[in-house]
Amino acid sequence: MLQIRKLRQVDCFFLFVMIAYAFDFGNLKYAMAWCFSAIYFLGSGLYEKRRLRGIGKEYVLVFGGITFLFAITAILQMINGFNSYAINEAVYYYTPLIFIIVYSQISEEQDVETILNYLFVLYVIVFLKNFAGQLTLANLKSISFANSYSPFESELAFVFLIFECFYLYMGKRKNAIISLILCILSFKRISMLAAIAFFIFSKWIVVKKAVNKKIVIVTTVVFVLLPVLTCLMLNDTFEAWFYQTFHVTLNEITLTRSSRIEAVINSGQIKYGLGSVTTYLTKYLNALHGSNFSNRNLHNDLVKIYLECGILGSIVFTYIYMKAASVSRMLFVMMCYIFFECYFNHLFGAGSTDIWILIYLIMSIAGMTTRNAESDGGENGANNGLYTDI
Repeated sequence: MLQIRKLRQVDCFFLFVMIAYAFDFGNLKYAMAWCFSAIYFLGSGLYEKRRLRGIGKEYVLVFGGITFLFAITAILQMINGFNSYAINEAVYYYTPLIFIIVYSQISEEQDVETILNYLFVLYVIVFLKNFAGQLTLANLKSISFANSYSPFESELAFVFLIFECFYLYMGKRKNAIISLILCILSFKRISMLAAIAFFIFSKWIVVKKAVNKKIVIVTTVVFVLLPVLTCLMLNDTFEAWFYQTFHVTLNEITLTRSSRIEAVINSGQIKYGLGSVTTYLTKYLNALHGSNFSNRNLHNDLVKIYLECGILGSIVFTYIYMKAASVSRMLFVMMCYIFFECYFNHLFGAGSTDIWILIYLIMSIAGMTTRNAESDGGENGANNGLYTDI
């Protein structure tokens, strides 16, 4: 079960910030994360060589890739005019990354594991706060995969899937089962299926071994081609063929996603880089449905990044995340799930920063354990990478 150790001062402050994220304290949570980062970066000896050695190449890759997208954004805005919404995007992308980079430099593997245990308890409390009054037998029986219904449906499904991956990686089967159950109850269909698959194939996935470079490249190609092909298919000829063949419109089968993508493509208003798609959709959908219409994102982050930053932006962005995650098989499989999910949903940017904080924490654990296994065991380290107690 959980190994709850005594928290350091830095862990306590870190936990305060995460409480703000878990209970959604609005913009205050971003301010708290940046204050934490500034205070501990300036005051905890990060300039010492022994600290700087701890910055993993995974974080350098992700930081470089995100910065590349903002460089494209800056160039586009110099050409087409300045729009301040890119600043908001910078807050969403950089906050979780900087937050975890700073925390990881003053934390050992055991510290990161401890804080993740506390965060697991925190999110269980959030789940109970939201749904304790609805945890009845009747509501449990009402869950329907066919109708995509659960009275407990929430974004916590993504959170608990990440915790399941973490506990499978650490060899804690009981905690992984609890995470799996909570993920199923939170009921996002893709995440639920992924959580079940991760558990079934955990003995193959949980290996402290880096992923082959060729697999990283092939996976990158697949996730770059998806948005390109999607945009090419959205034309009158393909939509007419689709309707004649399947007797349902493409817009209906994609739950209005295709019409949103077409509206953005035809708008001519996405020439300003990151943030331009969401900004345009907000205006477009508010005009169409009224100013109180709240569901304004594209529901396809892969297409969004492709439309905002072009094919080069998509290639670099996809590759750096796949390469950073390739430090271990579990992390890589989880990242593939995240990108597959992003073909249907919105997990990059606003509303998802806490998810990326958890992912980056697990990236820290995976990087530390994989490098330790490689340095300690050589060939034997690779053979002993499998957690045999799962």
